[in-house]
Amino acid sequence: MSANMLRAPTARTFSIADLMEHVRLGRMRIPNFQRNYRWDVNNVLDLFDSVYRGYPIGSLLLWLKEAPHDVIALGSLRIEAEATPEALWVVDGQQRITSLAGVLMSVGEVPDPRFALFFDLERKRFVRGRKPAPGHWLPMNRLIDTRALLRWLGELQRSGAADELVTTAEDLSKRIREYQLPAYVVETADESTLRTIFDRLNTFGKALTSAEVFQALHGGRRGEAPEDLRTLGKQIAELGFGAIDDNSLLRAVLALRGGDIYRDFRSEFADHEDPTDAFRDAAQAIERVIAFLRSEARIPHVTVLPYRYVIPVLARFFHLHAQATPRSRTLLRRWLWRDALAPGRRSTPVSLFRSAVRAIDADEHGSVQRLLGSVPRSSGSFEPSLSARLNEAASRASVALMGSWQPRSLVDGQRIDLRTHFEHTSPVLPPIVDAPDWKASLANRMLHPATTSRLGTLLIDSPLKHEDAVSFDEVLESHAVTQTVAAALNEGNVDRFLEIRRLELGKRLESSAARLTEWDTSDRPPLSALVVNDEESNA
Repeated sequence: MSANMLRAPTARTFSIADLMEHVRLGRMRIPNFQRNYRWDVNNVLDLFDSVYRGYPIGSLLLWLKEAPHDVIALGSLRIEAEATPEALWVVDGQQRITSLAGVLMSVGEVPDPRFALFFDLERKRFVRGRKPAPGHWLPMNRLIDTRALLRWLGELQRSGAADELVTTAEDLSKRIREYQLPAYVVETADESTLRTIFDRLNTFGKALTSAEVFQALHGGRRGEAPEDLRTLGKQIAELGFGAIDDNSLLRAVLALRGGDIYRDFRSEFADHEDPTDAFRDAAQAIERVIAFLRSEARIPHVTVLPYRYVIPVLARFFHLHAQATPRSRTLLRRWLWRDALAPGRRSTPVSLFRSAVRAIDADEHGSVQRLLGSVPRSSGSFEPSLSARLNEAASRASVALMGSWQPRSLVDGQRIDLRTHFEHTSPVLPPIVDAPDWKASLANRMLHPATTSRLGTLLIDSPLKHEDAVSFDEVLESHAVTQTVAAALNEGNVDRFLEIRRLELGKRLESSAARLTEWDTSDRPPLSALVVNDEESNA
């Protein structure tokens, strides 16, 4: 057989009791190329809960090979192992084997709190250790040793515990001890082959995103749409605002329900709770968010939304305040644009996202004021990005501002339907002239549908010049092209055209930003929110 070929692995199954016996005898070893133990107590609790419920916990990959005399470390467990010609080296499954052994094989006081697990016989669930442990909490390190378990059960019965607790303990022991793990056992003398297998096992698979895990765990039970994140996304996409990423949808669902939006969501819904209601509420809230973004905030499409984190934040607000006052909506627009144009920020820190969601509660005006207060004060000056790269938040902000000018078509003079444009036009910002040095600059881009003629040609000789239906100057102005800018292009001076359009574009963007941020205007809530009636003042 070729040196890089491997005999087909043997498929076997091991009960947990068998695996723990291999551990006790020193036949279960960890190769030196394995990563360190990384699980926390929640991972360990989930593992044992899965075993108890009969859920699959994956298969093992074991390497059958001789092993020398050694002291084996499995978490906090230390075992002096004799040399053996047939040890089982764990290639895939170290975290599970270490967790099982750490919990079940520890003797006496368990030094590592990750492995100090108990089973609450009354509530039938695994719990973390605490001192003193209630009498009906079965220490899990008594479970695998039959004599230790019988002694503990005898003490439980003598304490007057109900027979059903003893029955629960016996059932637990049977479920854990007899649980079967599938395994592939590989025989080879070549450690490099095992290293290759290990590397591929840990790189072939792509880790699931949080949204993918949530999608797998939580779905509606009534058969009504939206019933999960996927159908929620499809419903939102039909609004013509673009596809909102799954992560934003997930955080929106969590934001509506309150608390930390980065919490562990695996037990998000109680057994009696149908997630359909949460997805329906999210759909309604996000629909209100999109209406707000289009009307007050002048964001025509998600493609040019500077920071998507505002979607879950606004979703929570419009969930709690579906009939928000016009004043609140105006102040929310200021908050969004002040935050979008904050100097020096290129991303959204998780802490900012968390605090923005937590700022919103049942107090409509207080919520808005807290959001406004989270944005550092500014002089109101704004240095626009003139980059056409829409993977940058500042560039998306500039293009959204260009959209607020309600650009018109150079072909027919009609206002461009930006919803359709962002959904179907590629590229979103076609070039005006062939100028390689200005390829990535907004000065050489227009928010305009692609045409058979180059845009620069239409700027010089549009059919609109010969029609009276609409002023051609008005069309040019909607793209920040003044007569001076157009004249430079008409003269064939491309560099001058681009340079003076860059200056004009910058001035127009600054002016539009000032109108949307309104830094020089009072941010007070409406007077109705400041008035205290007599009954309240006397309370």
